[in-house]
Amino acid sequence: MNRFILTAMMTAALVLGGGYNEQHAQAETTECTEITSVPFTITNRGVYCLKQGLGTNITSGNAITVDSNHVTIDFNGFILGGKTAGPGSDAVGVYSVNRRNITIRNATIRGFARGIHIEETSDGASSGHVLEDNFTDQIYGVGIEVEGQGIEVRRNKIVRTEPGRFTAAIGIFVRNGEDVVVENNFVSGVDASNSAIGMIIISSGMVQILNNSLFDIGGNATGDVSGILTQSGDTVIRENVVHSINNNDGNFGITGDVCVDNIVRGVFTNDVSCTFEADNVEQ
Repeated sequence: MNRFILTAMMTAALVLGGGYNEQHAQAETTECTEITSVPFTITNRGVYCLKQGLGTNITSGNAITVDSNHVTIDFNGFILGGKTAGPGSDAVGVYSVNRRNITIRNATIRGFARGIHIEETSDGASSGHVLEDNFTDQIYGVGIEVEGQGIEVRRNKIVRTEPGRFTAAIGIFVRNGEDVVVENNFVSGVDASNSAIGMIIISSGMVQILNNSLFDIGGNATGDVSGILTQSGDTVIRENVVHSINNNDGNFGITGDVCVDNIVRGVFTNDVSCTFEADNVEQ
């Protein structure tokens, strides 16, 4: 068989496979405590990993709960699936509350109302987290939501965030954050019946939003739509690309505090509205 045809057939098979054991190519963590089924609760510090794809049809609670400090979870590119529960689900893919130094990497999380949710219910109780190189797909509400101090959200890919139990859909949500960096993330296809937001920062201080790419936000939304929306002071929004935001009246490409060197295109209503602006490109 012609080797070019064979290569095309192999590529198509990988794309169309779609099972829980689909895996993205990357370095694999093998020295770890394997998570073999979900729901699963982590109660001891250490390194945990997936060595196969896992799925659940829970409609509430969490597929993986981190109930310890100093925990790393490496998904090794495998899927954590909750899509069978449908858009009415209130379940979370990975959840922790009031914990320190949690790293979540290389996950593919599909379905669920929230893909990853790091919560803080007591001031100063959540800190030191790193969320990197994760992929959320068809989340019915919020792709990644974090609260706490000293958090990095980097190189994640959030696609097809859709309406479910919530009327709004959000790609990345930072709430009650302090010293947070949101960097080099890709957000595409955030849509909802009401409001749709690529990234939102609320009740936070010293947040940097750097080098992110956001596309196709709120195509069918009838409410407020924003590419990047900050409702906090001390926020720097720099070198981001925002493209194709729903053109309803009152929608914004970027709204915030300090906005420098951003590119905003295809918004049609309000491109950039910041307290301080410099060298932004609005088209």
